[in-house]
Amino acid sequence: MINIIQRLEFEDVFPEEEEKEILFYLKKISRETLLKSIGFFNTNNLPNFDNFFSNQEIAKDIHDRVVVYSKKNGIKNKPETVSKHASLKLSELILSNRKELLEDNENSSIDEDEKNLFKVFLIINREINKNQNLGSISDSDFEKLVDLSMIFSFPLSDLAIFENDDL
Repeated sequence: MINIIQRLEFEDVFPEEEEKEILFYLKKISRETLLKSIGFFNTNNLPNFDNFFSNQEIAKDIHDRVVVYSKKNGIKNKPETVSKHASLKLSELILSNRKELLEDNENSSIDEDEKNLFKVFLIINREINKNQNLGSISDSDFEKLVDLSMIFSFPLSDLAIFENDDL
């Protein structure tokens, strides 16, 4: 079964704010938070917009913004902020810019760290969404998409058969 997920983007949550380069926000995050995020966001049970922040005021503000966006755009399912793909991209960005982000970093505000990390995920989501744009699919392309979805499900079915080998 194909599951479509709405990934939140920067302009969805912060429409009044001008989006900056991703490194701008990463530079504002403390060294400790960057290092912890590499492991934390590459686990199961990833946080979402409603449980991302430890400061309840910021959490409520973000939640309210997402609710307004969802109602305005008719989104019924809960949008996603952190995905496995976005987590891996974040790790790649941190490690590929290690000197700039980790070695000369003096930031220390956890609230600002969380807010900037959230913005980084929103920018990454925009890039992922742009690369996975399915908006202009013709009928012949739709058949190819169905074929691909079936092909992608084969490894999962192999795992299911392997795990139930006592049948």
